[in-house]
Amino acid sequence: MSPVAVRARIKAAFQLALRFGSLKYTKAKAIAQIPKLNERVAELEQAIAPNWSLSEIKQRISEKKASISTPNTESNNYKERFTATTTKLRKSRIWSDPKKRKQIEKLLAQLETLTSVE
Repeated sequence: MSPVAVRARIKAAFQLALRFGSLKYTKAKAIAQIPKLNERVAELEQAIAPNWSLSEIKQRISEKKASISTPNTESNNYKERFTATTTKLRKSRIWSDPKKRKQIEKLLAQLETLTSVE
């Protein structure tokens, strides 16, 4: 089957779903943003079956886009998490709480011992 024919069938499937009310326009519009045809069809089928909300559909689409566009390595992901956490820590008011400050000191000591081993 040619790519043009496949696109025509997918377009027809969207139109039928809209016409019969099994999918709302905003949901169909969100799903239509998926670049790969096979993924678009899969999302369309999955969205119709359990009657997903628009926010659920958008969340799934953004997750797919993120996994496709930024193939993060594990080490890079850890570095990003560490940077984000330390930034939050610097900006937070956690330092005024003695219990939490003590926990931070323990964790900091653990990090220092881990880095000194290398």
